[in-house]
Amino acid sequence: MRGGRSNGCRTCKQRRIKCDERTPVCVQCEKSKRHCTGPDSPFRYQYGSTEQHIRLLRALQTVSPNEEYDGAMFPSSHSSGGASQQIKGVVVQGTLGSSGPSVPASVPLSQGARLAAALAAALDWPSEFGARLQQLGPHYRHLPCRLGHSKALDAAVNCVLTSYTLVSRGQQHRESVELASYGKAIKALREELSSVDQPTATTSETLCAALIIAQYELLKPGQTKFSYVTLAGGVSAIFQSGGPGRIQSDFEIAIFSSQYPTIITQALLRGQECFLSSPDWTAVMRRGDPSEDPIITDNWVTITQLPGLLRRLRSITTTTITTITPTTDNSQCVSQLLCDTSSPLYPSILRDAYALRRDIVKHNDDITRRLSHPGVYHVCPAVYKGPIPPQPWTPSSKLESLTPKRIVKQSAMYHAWVITANVVLSRILMPVENAALTLQTAQSAQYIMSTLDFVSNETKPFGGMYMTYAGPLAYGVLEKRPADRQLLLDKLNDLFRPFGLQFDHARMMTVFEAVTGGSPLSSRRGDVFTKSPGPGPGQGSELTSSSSSPSSSTSDSTSNANANGNRVGDGR
Repeated sequence: MRGGRSNGCRTCKQRRIKCDERTPVCVQCEKSKRHCTGPDSPFRYQYGSTEQHIRLLRALQTVSPNEEYDGAMFPSSHSSGGASQQIKGVVVQGTLGSSGPSVPASVPLSQGARLAAALAAALDWPSEFGARLQQLGPHYRHLPCRLGHSKALDAAVNCVLTSYTLVSRGQQHRESVELASYGKAIKALREELSSVDQPTATTSETLCAALIIAQYELLKPGQTKFSYVTLAGGVSAIFQSGGPGRIQSDFEIAIFSSQYPTIITQALLRGQECFLSSPDWTAVMRRGDPSEDPIITDNWVTITQLPGLLRRLRSITTTTITTITPTTDNSQCVSQLLCDTSSPLYPSILRDAYALRRDIVKHNDDITRRLSHPGVYHVCPAVYKGPIPPQPWTPSSKLESLTPKRIVKQSAMYHAWVITANVVLSRILMPVENAALTLQTAQSAQYIMSTLDFVSNETKPFGGMYMTYAGPLAYGVLEKRPADRQLLLDKLNDLFRPFGLQFDHARMMTVFEAVTGGSPLSSRRGDVFTKSPGPGPGQGSELTSSSSSPSSSTSDSTSNANANGNRVGDGR
């Protein structure tokens, strides 16, 4: 006879040993100094089949709302939204199909189960490419079965769902409700973080809650400090202190992979080595999340070498000032970074720069082959590489229709990395200009520019976050094309207006210089990632800086993250 369901932790189950079911850390995990995950949520077993899941979602429409979740995914009967406020993708009927059983008036559900059902509905919602919740990271697909065990994670998910529902539908923020939900999430996160003696003892659920709250900074209404870098930096610091051995489960790998942009970008902006460049960490990265594209994963592994390369490059770089006197009476001073070719470090730096570029551009044929997909012609004909006219293509499902859009987006990231590697190598070779590098860099910038209509039409509001990196890289190499630069700025400002962010020349050039061998942010002062006060409803907020010069724009939040590595609280 089959026994009842075990409440043992997943770590012991994976090790095939008996768990004493003690919480929050079982005896076996305590003795072996392993991370104790706790038991699985009963939600994944109780509502395992598709039919049971649909019946649960329909039944949720009749459940009286809990005040804590009112305004998120569980509207009250007197809500003014009517049918439009129901859980996305769920139709309320009396029966499940023509011959299905009747749906009960209510079901006894815990808050965690109700929230898990709402999250599952949001993930299953057949929304457009840019509005899909999965755009915020691969960790979201692991969450429904993990809700109900961590107050911080539950509060963080509810917080995101509240704003996600409004933003994805283009509705106005409900500021009082959203900020109240945010305050509860922050309080719960602080309580869980303060309950552990060491950051390495932080549970995966608490780590994920911190990451979700960091992402919520993109959605949060109001005139507040943009602290995504600070909050996500705390998650990265906990991963670093725990070491590669900390990352075991698929859930932890998903959280970790969503942090690649944050970890690498912070190292670039601060002019520091990236801890992910060590062999142990790159081995974890290569294990990868199953949902991640292997070319993208391989390029992330390659880019981990960039911060250390730039750190060595800056150590042998000097700035020269050249005065240019044109035919008019006005003279112009131009600064130029030149490497000391006599330095003993120069040969190794040049070798590593060539190796970095080689490991990126080796994927060029695969990227071109993907762009020959007939669906690419329909979503972004300007970058299509296949035969004309293209073969007929009719997607068999909603998910299949997303394939060409993913190809265009991932190819844009590839070209941004090509620009990065080429500009770094060009800096090392200066004052000699390499015509082949210049041509390839221009072609990659043109690819990014050719996708701007796709970005505006297909990636709003969440799918265009990659443009915070690709945009500045293209902008930096378009200095002789001011019209294209202005077009790029206009498109980015329109794309990120829902998040209260505005791009200008100073911020674009600050990022470009920092990631291609210019001055790192740690050597400058100012505040790039701040929402300035005063925007009206629906208007963007300007990013303030201490000067219009790229060399004087920076982010206080990055230095704050430096000082508080264990504190928790933009990518793919």
